[in-house]
Amino acid sequence: MIKKIALLVAVVAISTAAFAQIQFGLKGGVNMGNVKISGGGMSVDTKMLIGFQAGAFANFGINDKLSFQPEFLFQQGGCKFDEDFSDEPLKANMIAVPMMFKYSFDAFKILVGPQFAYILSAEVDGEDVTGEDELDMKKLDYGIALGAGYELENGIGFDARYYIGLANLTKAEETTAKASGIQISLYYTFK
Repeated sequence: MIKKIALLVAVVAISTAAFAQIQFGLKGGVNMGNVKISGGGMSVDTKMLIGFQAGAFANFGINDKLSFQPEFLFQQGGCKFDEDFSDEPLKANMIAVPMMFKYSFDAFKILVGPQFAYILSAEVDGEDVTGEDELDMKKLDYGIALGAGYELENGIGFDARYYIGLANLTKAEETTAKASGIQISLYYTFK
């Protein structure tokens, strides 16, 4: 399924690039991540952990309203736990690759698309939790991002997104850990 989605996105990007206007940009902002953990006889109450995100994007115009915007971002994520579970938060660093389709109503934008992420590191209280242990986290995440934005004529804009993780990030049997997050960014598109 993931391979089919990635192939579809690649085909759209390549075919779009052949006749599209291409613009590049930089973005940065806040990533408020969370990981919901349940199953295996446990229920962990988690809260959002605030981190930052920064990176670059390319925007391929399909027509005057629709464009395809792949992004390459460094993100900080994770979550805070209930004090009964752990006093220390789960802190994760990742490379995220959102592949957004952007529909424009003049300056107002609607965005939706898949997002893939590779977890570079994840730790709780300084201890790596991405190892080979059966309770450790997996390195790959994927899901859907959707949001809205506003862009001025000079190329400065902002967007807000909600990310819904679809991958189970834990190796533990009968347990699920799924990421989610709110991302708010300021960006600049080179004109």
